[in-house]
Parts: sequence; structure tokens; C-alpha cells
Amino acid sequence: MEYEHLRPLGVGEVLDSSFRLYRKRFGALVAACAIVVIPLALVQLIVTISTPTTTTTITRFGNDVYRSTTVSNGTQLFMFLFGLLISGFNIALAQGASMRIIADHYLGTETSWKTSLGYAFTRFGSILWIVVLGGLAWILGGMICVIPGIYLYVAFSVAIPVRLIEETRGKQALGRSRALVSGRWWATFSTLLVILLITTTLTLLAAVFVGGSTLFLANTTSSTASQVATQLITAGINVMVTPISAAVATIIYFDLRVRKEGFDLALMIQRLDQPGAIVQPATTTPWPDSRTTSEPTAPSRDLPAGSRPSPWADIDTPEP
Repeated sequence: MEYEHLRPLGVGEVLDSSFRLYRKRFGALVAACAIVVIPLALVQLIVTISTPTTTTTITRFGNDVYRSTTVSNGTQLFMFLFGLLISGFNIALAQGASMRIIADHYLGTETSWKTSLGYAFTRFGSILWIVVLGGLAWILGGMICVIPGIYLYVAFSVAIPVRLIEETRGKQALGRSRALVSGRWWATFSTLLVILLITTTLTLLAAVFVGGSTLFLANTTSSTASQVATQLITAGINVMVTPISAAVATIIYFDLRVRKEGFDLALMIQRLDQPGAIVQPATTTPWPDSRTTSEPTAPSRDLPAGSRPSPWADIDTPEP
């Protein structure tokens, strides 16, 4: 994309840009997500199959004997917590890699799925920590009252792009996200609501297909084979849907920075003066853990003529 595309966007334009980038980088996005989602789905399947899920209760009433099978509370709690862990891994790695691919393409450079996945992997711990902190905050807010939970969910919606692009961690990333969304909460909420409705509809349609496949497989194959096929189909759906949400969050992040910090102008000036450096917020107060750009930084590699360097710093260097 050219710099003139970095301008304030409406809700429809954010969604249009997200789906357009999703189509253009479909192969890389699917590859990055599949490498994460499918192995984790298989791990979850193995744990599910190997974990005893039911208990049998025999009740006598006079001369009659009644046998009932129920799922134990301990098993339900374990599977719930294990499912949350798998979801955290998926968000931290699959969404992180997808956001890297989308952000680079949005700013005019191309990044392979391997590089993007490696970048997310080296920041896995801090991304997961942001997911945990943000998730606990909006869940607790929702338990107290639904409205605070919704507010925090929207306010923290760009925390992962903040972590990846600005190198801001933990509570500071959540605070930075909330500051960016402030004043644009309703527009951000509207965009997230629309994409939620779209992805939910796609997921429900896919669920109907999965349900039909499950009934067919249950009648023609063993229960284990049916479980494996169902889990793989569900993983395939997640591979397709995950990059959509990641693309929307990334475009919202750039739109907020363009509106509030003149990101488009700052990007042009900084890339002319300091190729390869991270573009920092336009503020006199440095954000915690962000890297200074006061000294010129050499590009990480030679670039073809006419291309622009990525704003990501130390792409292939694991963080300490």
C-alpha cells in the first residue's frame, strides 16, 4: 500500500481493508495459523480421548436398578482449563503471526509466514501475559456487570498490536490500548461487533457442516475416527477465521494512530531519516519498554529498489 492509504477510515473501510488484505495474504496467513492450530488441536484431541470423561451411577429403587452415566465435575473443570490454555496458545502465536503479516503488507512490505511466526514465538510469553491480564479484567468486569466487561474488551482490543509493533509489554500495553481507543470507543465497538457477527455466522454455518459430518462418521466409522475427523474440521475452521479477527484489530490500531498521532506523516518522515526504525507514538513522554529512535538505524537487510523497510525492529533477534 502507499502512504496515501494511511488515513482515517470509517467502519466500512476498516472492514474492507481487512478483508482485502486477508485475500491478498491468504496463503501466508493460513500457513502461519495452520502450523499453530492443527498441532494444538491434535494435542487437545489426544488429551480428550485419554481422559476418562464419565462416571457411572447405579441407583436402586425397590426391585428396579437404574444406571446413569454423567461427566464428573473434576473432568469438566480440567477440560475447561485445558481448553483455555489451548486458546491462549492460539491467540498468542496464530494471531500474533497474522498481525505481523497484515501489518507489514499494510505498510508496503512482504513478510513470509516463517518470519512472522518466529517473530510471534519470540514474544509468546509477553503476548500470553497480555491475553491473560486483559481476559481476567473483562471477565471480572462482565461478572460484576455486563457493561464494564464489554467496555474493557473493546478498550483492550489493540493491546497485542501495541505489544508487537511498539515493544510495550504487560499492563503498559493494555493501558496504551485503552488510551488509543479512548474517544473512539463507539467506532471501535461497532467495528468489532460487525466482525464478530460475521465470524460467528461463518462459524455457525461451519458448525452445521461439522455436525452433519459427525453424524455421518459416527454411523460409518469408529468413535475415535469420528472424533479425529471432527477435531481436524474444527481446526480448519479456526485456521480460516483467526486471521480475519487479527486483520481487523491491526487495521483498527493503525487507524487510531493515524487519527491521534499523525502516524502517516511520522512514518514518511522517519523512514526517510531513519530507515528500519520503529515508528514511535507522537508524544513527548516515551512509552515504557519502547525503543528510542534518536540514532539512525541501518536496515536489517538490503531491500529491492522501490520497496520500503518494515517498521519492525530486530525481526530475527529473540528478545531477552
